[in-house]
Amino acid sequence: MWVIRVGIGYIVGIILGYGLPGIYLVWVCEWALRGTIFLIRFKGKRWYAHQLS
Repeated sequence: MWVIRVGIGYIVGIILGYGLPGIYLVWVCEWALRGTIFLIRFKGKRWYAHQLS
């Protein structure tokens, strides 16, 4: 997460010159990707097998 936000945010915002809107776009894309991964994990049934106690 840190590498994506800071690394790609730096590339898009500073090197490519998109500035703050480019950094926000990278953050939104990272959140969407992470949310999709969590949704796929949540829809699966393997996480039911884990017990906390």
